[in-house]
Amino acid sequence: MKYLHVMVPSKRMMFGFISMLRNHFPSNEHPILFREAIPQSESILLQFSDTIDFKSYGKGKINKWKGLMRDMSAADHIIIHGMNLDIKWIIFLYAHKK
Repeated sequence: MKYLHVMVPSKRMMFGFISMLRNHFPSNEHPILFREAIPQSESILLQFSDTIDFKSYGKGKINKWKGLMRDMSAADHIIIHGMNLDIKWIIFLYAHKK
């Protein structure tokens, strides 16, 4: 995995960007991680290939953070779309600077 895109699940803000990304770049090099569970109203975003829903990491906070750390460690570059992060995300990213 070369780039990991971390973004909010919002079809209003991200549908066009994801479409452009999938049309111009290989999807296996640009997986997309939605940093929250995708609500039913935004489920159209899962139609794209190589998308990761945060709740797919399993049950419990520890399993979710382990899965997140595994995917972030596998990425060469992490691109965060939108700087409206919770404090737990900021602490996590600060603690794992790679």
